[in-house]
Amino acid sequence: MDPNKFIIRCINIKKLYDQNVYTFTEYTEEIEKLIAELSNSKIETNEEDFLLILVPLINDNILNSENLDKIKLILKRIYTVPVNHSKN
Repeated sequence: MDPNKFIIRCINIKKLYDQNVYTFTEYTEEIEKLIAELSNSKIETNEEDFLLILVPLINDNILNSENLDKIKLILKRIYTVPVNHSKN
């Protein structure tokens, strides 16, 4: 997933909530769905850069600490290379 698209989608979801198009429940569900999409995506940047782009979203209360924890877990799975312990 393109990090900029992730940011834009988060901001748009928040705008819909702020304009009373989404209820709080719908807002949190949409953010959760978006975060879940990361699991099946190829992230088009490294882990640190992706986390850095999230800082404004956290500061603006678009994402919360629980969201951030889920994102970090997903990124760890994506960027962790399995170690092959077999000997040749």
